[in-house]
Order: sequence, then structure tokens, then C-alpha cells
Amino acid sequence: AVASLGPWPPTLAADASNRMSGRAEAVALGEALFHSTRLSTVGGLRCATCHEPWRRFTDGRALALGAETGGRNTPSVLNVRLQHWFGWDGANDSLWSQSIRPMLDAHEMRSDAAHVARALRDDETLKRLYTLAFGHAPPADDETALVDAGKALAAYQETLASDRTPFDSFRDALVGGDGAAAHRVQPDRQPDVETAAAAGGADADLRAGAGKG
Repeated sequence: AVASLGPWPPTLAADASNRMSGRAEAVALGEALFHSTRLSTVGGLRCATCHEPWRRFTDGRALALGAETGGRNTPSVLNVRLQHWFGWDGANDSLWSQSIRPMLDAHEMRSDAAHVARALRDDETLKRLYTLAFGHAPPADDETALVDAGKALAAYQETLASDRTPFDSFRDALVGGDGAAAHRVQPDRQPDVETAAAAGGADADLRAGAGKG
């Protein structure tokens, strides 16, 4: 039972709906987009404004603050790749489509396809990274460019995982047959093993929600 609670982070298959999933070049583009102020029409606003890396990819606010104050707090994007539905309302069934949503939302980044496309075409860094990821220059069609931005952002967010815990080292030692190492990791917390094992498949759901405000 304990073995089923790992390893962490898990190895997951690429998202079949996103041809950029798992590609290093797309991850690099997605990370640049995540921290870029060019996607929003509101000066200085980035994805990382609400999803601050040093706050476990949330913002610590009771209500999110984008172009306007939102109606809910900012969920963390740590372990977001483990989710099946995205957004507080579960409105999207893919990470790349959810990544488009805040760009277009008037309360969040207040952008549109044309604005995002111009950022990809006019910003030299974004243009170069896009070309490396997709194998051609940013397209003339604005909607296609917007979707591509969403898919690159998703590729980056798929790499964001919460830190390993002492239990993960304990689990790995047990699976590897190293009882001495397992004892060194958690000598006084053996009852926790039964608690964790009893959680079973719920463990992945707990991981997926890690860091939510």
C-alpha cells in the first residue's frame, strides 16, 4: 500500500491534447510568457502577479487582484498537471484551454487574441522562443497565436510540482528494500505510514490541491 503512494513527483504521460506537452522548448517559451508583462493590456500585470513562485504560486490574498479585484482567491498551480478539471468552477478540461481563460477575462489580464499575438510577433525574446518551440515564426492568425501561447503556458505549468517530503524518502527507501534508510528518515513516525496508506488514491488529489489559498 505504501508503494502506491509514490514515487514523487510522478512520471506522467504527455497531454494528448497539447502537442507542446513535455517539450523543453515549449517549457522555455511558457516560462517566459508566464513572467511577461506583454500578455496583458494592464501595465505590469503578469501570470506571475497572481501566481507568485515565492508564495507557492499563489498571492496570499483573500481575493485575487488582476485588472480588477476578483471574486475568489488565487489557486496555486503547483501540481496542476494532476488535475482533470481546471478553474474553481471546473470550466475547462485541459490545462492549455484554462491557460487562455485568464488572458481574455476582463477581471484578470483583460487581453485579447490580437494583443497576445502582437506580443509573440513583436517581442524579440518571445518571438525567438516561439520559433524554437514551434519550428516557425509566430503565425499571422491571431487566434492560432493565442492557442499556441496557451499550449506553451501549459507545458511550463506541467513542470511545477510541490517539494518532496520526508515521507517520500521513507516510501522510496521501503520500496528499494533499504530498511535502515527508512528508519533513519522517520524513526519516530511509523504510525504515520498506516495513516498515509489508508489514504490510498486520495493522495494524488491532495497533491493536486497543494498550496491552494
